[in-house]
Amino acid sequence: MEPAATLDLRLPAETAARFTPLFSAGVGIATRTGIPLVKLLCDQLGIDEKYLDQRVQTIFVNARAVDDVTRLTVDDGDVIALSAAMPGLVGATLRKGGVLASFRAAISYSSGGGQGGGAGFTVVTLKLFNLVARELAAAILRGGIWIKGGRLAAFLEQTTPPPDDTMSVRWNGKPVQSDRWTALPWPEGWVELRVETLTV
Repeated sequence: MEPAATLDLRLPAETAARFTPLFSAGVGIATRTGIPLVKLLCDQLGIDEKYLDQRVQTIFVNARAVDDVTRLTVDDGDVIALSAAMPGLVGATLRKGGVLASFRAAISYSSGGGQGGGAGFTVVTLKLFNLVARELAAAILRGGIWIKGGRLAAFLEQTTPPPDDTMSVRWNGKPVQSDRWTALPWPEGWVELRVETLTV
């Protein structure tokens, strides 16, 4: 599976941070079906296992709460959402492995859930919320996300910074002037976006 185009950006930290909101609506992650969810999150996306265990308190796959990421496998078209602890009774009920987990049995994955797909390539949707988005977005953007061309074009039109000599833009591997990144020939299909934060 290949994207229709690639866009590589090297941006100042304050500009790169503007891409974090993409994760609340969901971004594409190219991966293999049939692998354990923990391998996608930790091995492919680079999330530390201790961080996943302690910081990520709520995990949803296809709107169903997940308690054990080692027993669930990735299926075609999955929507995966990660969140830090949420306040109140709702947060306590949705928290993975929490004492109130039994109250959400109807919206939880069973131990056999999500294991119907065979091996192959797919693009799953990853959503990040609250502290998890702020803490993980930069590293995941550096590794690359997939996003439809029209959506990315609209997003860039709303977040375009003034031209800056420190910015670097590469479209399909070729350099592009930084003040023209919103006028690229956007495809209808997937664009692989990588964002690297410049260090001062």
